[in-house]
Amino acid sequence: MVSDSGGRELRESLARLRDLLARSGDTDWPGIIASALREPDDTALVRDVQGWFEGMGGLNGLVVSPACGHTIPNCAIEAANRAFIGLRGEVFRLSLAMSPG
Repeated sequence: MVSDSGGRELRESLARLRDLLARSGDTDWPGIIASALREPDDTALVRDVQGWFEGMGGLNGLVVSPACGHTIPNCAIEAANRAFIGLRGEVFRLSLAMSPG
């Protein structure tokens, strides 16, 4: 259950991240994020989100680029990556702030 402003902020940031990646033509992460957003429990959501920053294939290694399968024009790559990096950091910081311990 969303219990405080931290949960709302995390969910809003995740929705913006999902939308950015969807607009960039990412075929995996928008669905993963959408699924996590349906999680009613903030603790489970935070656990899921923090797992995305561990190991290979996670958000840390993602770059928005046609070379990675994204359908984004070359002229938009730099701006998309700046926005992505900012949102990725925001999501990580908010999830850490909500960690139980």
